[in-house]
Amino acid sequence: MRTSLSGDLRKNLLCAGSSALMLAFAHVHAELWFLALFALVPFLWRLGSIDRRQAPLLGMMLATIYLVATSAGRLPVAPLVFLSELAALNTAFAVFGFAINRLSVRMGFNPVLIALIWFPLGLLLAQVVNLGDLLLIEQAGPELLLGFGSLAGILLWSSIFVLFNGLILLLARYFKRQLFRRPSVRRAVLRRIYIPAQVLPLSVRWAIIPSRRAPPSLS
Repeated sequence: MRTSLSGDLRKNLLCAGSSALMLAFAHVHAELWFLALFALVPFLWRLGSIDRRQAPLLGMMLATIYLVATSAGRLPVAPLVFLSELAALNTAFAVFGFAINRLSVRMGFNPVLIALIWFPLGLLLAQVVNLGDLLLIEQAGPELLLGFGSLAGILLWSSIFVLFNGLILLLARYFKRQLFRRPSVRRAVLRRIYIPAQVLPLSVRWAIIPSRRAPPSLS
């Protein structure tokens, strides 16, 4: 039981952490704005394989890692502001994760519903702690996105970013089902993965082992 819990915790941390760090990089580095287009994919994927008790915790993991990565320097300067942002972001993503998990169980995975769920949560973040542009990197990206400076425009585009993440995951699941539908295709794919996975370590080992040297000449 303990091994299962630790395994789930590692998977949750990996998925929430990777999503949070991609969002953080997209927010901090203007040239990496495109990461927001698929940053939520690991988070959404993990929500489909956990129960309703873990779903809010997964959202809180994402929120905490994101805020620490982007705003940890403000904690000594303005601790109350940091803590209020942390509380609001944790609440929003806990509700977001729980709602997606429950809707996925009852109605299946639906990217449109996921985007609609995010819209009021984004409005809450914008009104309470000015984090409405979390999923829309306002200072970067194409000129078209920069033209939507109003709150409604920001929330609309952030919901579109969420929709795009959901569509990517839906497309990936579709291709996975199609790819592994036939046993022959599955064996062929696994063979292509297995052989390089076995050959590469041997190649590296062969490259780093020095070749045998002949004994020194007596002349």
